[in-house]
Amino acid sequence: MWRHIPQGARKLSNIQEGYALRAGFGQVFVDSDPFGTPFAAQAESRAILFPVRFLDEEQVSALSSAAATIGERNAFLQWTEGPESGVVELPLEYTIYKTLIAGAGALENRLCSTQGTWGLLFSHEDHVVVGGTHAFVEALLDRFPPVQEAPVSYDVSPDMESWGESEAPGSARLLAEDMAAHYERQGARRTPLIGVSARDQGASFVAEVRRWRDAYGADIAWLPGLLAHIYGPSEAELMLDRAGLR
Repeated sequence: MWRHIPQGARKLSNIQEGYALRAGFGQVFVDSDPFGTPFAAQAESRAILFPVRFLDEEQVSALSSAAATIGERNAFLQWTEGPESGVVELPLEYTIYKTLIAGAGALENRLCSTQGTWGLLFSHEDHVVVGGTHAFVEALLDRFPPVQEAPVSYDVSPDMESWGESEAPGSARLLAEDMAAHYERQGARRTPLIGVSARDQGASFVAEVRRWRDAYGADIAWLPGLLAHIYGPSEAELMLDRAGLR
């Protein structure tokens, strides 16, 4: 159960939750996989925001302002993993959102318009997929702040020694060595994410996914499908080309 419902928010009853899942989430999402194809056809406009773990005050303000442009002020919140269950309705106000987020024992979640016109799906890997009406998504991208504080990405090549690959997890050497210093010593180029606008954060996410592949041997076979789902096949191919992934 939810640990604390702040004043202004409300935990939905079973009947109300059923309505929220049909008329809210069900209009925007077909599933809750942020690496797959989560949006319904009604979500005509889509984007990726990165890096975002949870929304900060400025980001909530941008979301609230974008929702207000289409006459909406409330949202449904549902955790998609962990012990919390059910749906909470909340006004798009930072203090209420922050209290709900801080009181939950999970990471992945989704926010949805109470009118079923937009939704945000949050992942473990700090990317958010956004879908909704064209008017909402454009308003959000116009208002969403550029990255202010974020780790840099590294242009890591396959021939570099992976961080800690010759050490047992938890070893003194691995704990003492900073991953960034490890790759910089091998000549990796730093690509700062500071200042990246909302409209360019999808490209930053693609660059980060490439780093996962090069540094850790991660399977990124899902990436083309996600990009095509969010940006369309032509733009997805361009993004993969620019990142050297085709």
